[in-house]
Amino acid sequence: MSTNQSLPLVEFEYPDSESNLLKLRYVRVLEMDTVYVSGYELPHVLATVETGKFKKYKLARIARNGVVLRSFKSV
Repeated sequence: MSTNQSLPLVEFEYPDSESNLLKLRYVRVLEMDTVYVSGYELPHVLATVETGKFKKYKLARIARNGVVLRSFKSV
C-alpha cells in the first residue's frame, strides 16, 4: 500500500467556487486544524492521490454533517 493511500479519506459537502452550489468532496487529508482541512481532493472515492489536486477548505464553509471519515488505515 502506498503512503498516500494510508492518508485518512474524508467526505463533506462544500460550496462550488463558481456556482456556490454544494458539492460532495472526497479528500485525502494531510492536515486539519481549527480553521482549515487541507489535502488532495479526489474526483471520486476510489481515486488515488496522484489523480487528486491539493486544496485547502475552510471548516466554517463545510455544510450540514461536517467532515465524515470514510477510511483510515494505519501503516
